[in-house]
Amino acid sequence: MKTLLRLFRVSVIVLLPLFCRAAADTVPKVWDDGEAASFRLPLAALGTPPKLLSERDYYALPEVNVKTYPVYTPDQEPKGYMDWLSQQEPQPLVDVSKLKTKADWIAAGREVFYGRELPRFSGSEDNLKLIRDPRVLAAYRVQTTAEGVLLGLRYVVRAKGKVELGTDTCAMCHVRILPDGKLIEGIGRAHV
Repeated sequence: MKTLLRLFRVSVIVLLPLFCRAAADTVPKVWDDGEAASFRLPLAALGTPPKLLSERDYYALPEVNVKTYPVYTPDQEPKGYMDWLSQQEPQPLVDVSKLKTKADWIAAGREVFYGRELPRFSGSEDNLKLIRDPRVLAAYRVQTTAEGVLLGLRYVVRAKGKVELGTDTCAMCHVRILPDGKLIEGIGRAHV
């Protein structure tokens, strides 16, 4: 349930720039009990209608705001990339205090769309080794950009010197790479 709530919160944040104009020094309110009362959701199971989070509970959710970095195929990874990552200090994914214009909010939403990871799959040393194995990449058919970026996978630095593998960005399911290399954003992607 917590994962579902976090995913919903991320979705709201990603869509925020499209629906809000930020004042120079305020963060727009994104959850309101009155507005949420008008939402209609499909039944989760027969006889069990879903419940929406209250405004109080929404704003009590823990913040996850950690910068992530692209994962590349081994043959296209920049030279010294992993060493460089291990020297990075943890940074926020989005610094809300710097968002002053509509363009800033749109750029932040894009950063969240491509860079926000769900920590449930992070941290395994084995995963870091596996994702660098071309046979594993071929077996899982991970979508890869022309630059060698693996969509939906991100490196996370929560502490200097420790690089983790994160997964489940929005881009994992909502970007399709066409045969000519063009990225189509927003659509749902069947995992085939």
